[in-house]
Amino acid sequence: MVGDERLGIYRISLPMHLMHLLDTIVLACEAHAATLPNGWWTDLYSLTKQDLALPNIPEAFAAAAAITSYIKKWMMYLWRASSLHLDWNQPHVLRYDSEHVGVEIHHDRCDITANLCLSRNTSYVGGG
Repeated sequence: MVGDERLGIYRISLPMHLMHLLDTIVLACEAHAATLPNGWWTDLYSLTKQDLALPNIPEAFAAAAAITSYIKKWMMYLWRASSLHLDWNQPHVLRYDSEHVGVEIHHDRCDITANLCLSRNTSYVGGG
């Protein structure tokens, strides 16, 4: 549990045997963005603007399958859910950089959200 338990925020870690898949996801997304007319700039979501839906990137989607399964199992356990439905564009990767540093506080339409950091600790300075 992270913070006030009434918020239902949990922190879990990926097992080591899944960690190598993160690099595959990042590299596949970078390669895919390089083929798009506007690169990472998309209209997948109204607030973030630098999102790529992994179902549109077969190599990244395949690499994310085991990670998605692991996270779904934990989410179902933590929230006592018998099933969990992902939208058509899930999972997706959101890219932050010096020009796009995040979004304002918002409420998305999901009942449950899982975030997974794909960058290395050495990839940036600051942040939270």
